[in-house]
Amino acid sequence: MALFLIITMSKKKYIFLIYADNYIVWNDEKQDFNHNDTYKGTFLDAHQYARNKYGKYYTLHKKQLNKMPKTYKIEITETLQKQIEIEANSPVDASIKAQEQWNEDKIILDSEDFVNVEIKVIKQ
Repeated sequence: MALFLIITMSKKKYIFLIYADNYIVWNDEKQDFNHNDTYKGTFLDAHQYARNKYGKYYTLHKKQLNKMPKTYKIEITETLQKQIEIEANSPVDASIKAQEQWNEDKIILDSEDFVNVEIKVIKQ
């Protein structure tokens, strides 16, 4: 019976914490072991670095990278809506009168007239 093992390694670079068996020290404050070293690179490169420096007895842990926040330009659009009655001779006249009253602050829309908000990213 033949056993074949295929390992595909990523070329992505990560930060690895290296715990060397002969040098591990418990940290009461962190409630964890202190790592002895760090290495930034690929998985195989981290193993090679640790083996050259600490011999056969070590453990690697991939550190979670905190990505730096980016700045995004966000557009926020609120929709306010109110229905009113206006006396006029035609729909066009009614629309003109409503526009004039709104311009003169005789028609005020506030939070009670809120119907929708749309938030979208417009630029990274």
